[in-house]
Amino acid sequence: DCAEKLGYPLTVDKDYNNGLKFTEDAVPENGESAQSIEVDYSGYKSTKFTYHEDTGLYTAFQHGNDYYDGDTGDKVTFKNVIVISADTKVIDSYGRLDVNLTGTGTGYFANGGKYIEISWSRADLESPFEYTLADGSPLEIGVGTSYIGVIATNGGNVIFE
Repeated sequence: DCAEKLGYPLTVDKDYNNGLKFTEDAVPENGESAQSIEVDYSGYKSTKFTYHEDTGLYTAFQHGNDYYDGDTGDKVTFKNVIVISADTKVIDSYGRLDVNLTGTGTGYFANGGKYIEISWSRADLESPFEYTLADGSPLEIGVGTSYIGVIATNGGNVIFE
């Protein structure tokens, strides 16, 4: 394993704060329809998520293909879809980006075929992201896999249906 070879820790202390709150039922009570979510990162990349009521999960489609697990061949599924906006700028002729992932911003949270607007904050690069609802209370995400995407504050877009 590459992480072990590089000496990265594979466990965290019991008191580690990852900034996340989990619940078994994270469907936004007053959420709007998110049966389909299209995340437009740029003119070159977009990802579409489809909610499957029978499983309660989203699948993703990008570059003309579904997301598949390279080991199992199964479609990758997501319980939660989080998309946040962050200040982004191109830093060189190759199109590489500088994304500011500290401070505060806005975003969206989808679960169970519904979405709501959220806010995010992060004190510094060593701190966890914290996600909150409009009233300032912590966002509770569903137990399971999560997709977290970052779109440019000026240029990214999310379309819900």
